[in-house]
Amino acid sequence: MKASTNKININEAAEITFDLADGAKFGKGDDAKDVTAISDISVDLEQVNHQLPAGMTAEDGKISGTPTKRGVYPVLVWAKITLSDGTEKEVAEVFDIEVYDANYDLAETGEAGNTEAGLPLGAIVGIVAGGSVLVLAAAFCIVWFLVLKKGKKPEAKAE
Repeated sequence: MKASTNKININEAAEITFDLADGAKFGKGDDAKDVTAISDISVDLEQVNHQLPAGMTAEDGKISGTPTKRGVYPVLVWAKITLSDGTEKEVAEVFDIEVYDANYDLAETGEAGNTEAGLPLGAIVGIVAGGSVLVLAAAFCIVWFLVLKKGKKPEAKAE
């Protein structure tokens, strides 16, 4: 199976659908058969540690709504597949849905989808600017120390 997406932005309406993955096969090695159809897709929320993002619901084999909390949410999706020989199998797959905040994540890391705690752009600019001042001050102190040490005469040794 494949999901239409696994990354969604917080506070934006989204819909995730599930479908047959390109070139899907069932089985191993020479016994593997092509998967020709998929049906009866359902999201299973009865499993331990599987939950939807807050603000989203699962209905008719898809997940939709407006997520309100960042994080990674594993969901278990069941489906019936039809193989090239006409047999049907029931399969399950876990999908991780990542809810990110583009306003914070892009400012902090340069990429969307980072679920770590983010800082607003103003705070990041302030930290970088403050850090630059500290680096310059530290470099000045090191250079000054080296200049003073180089100009110091060695002490006479007692005999």
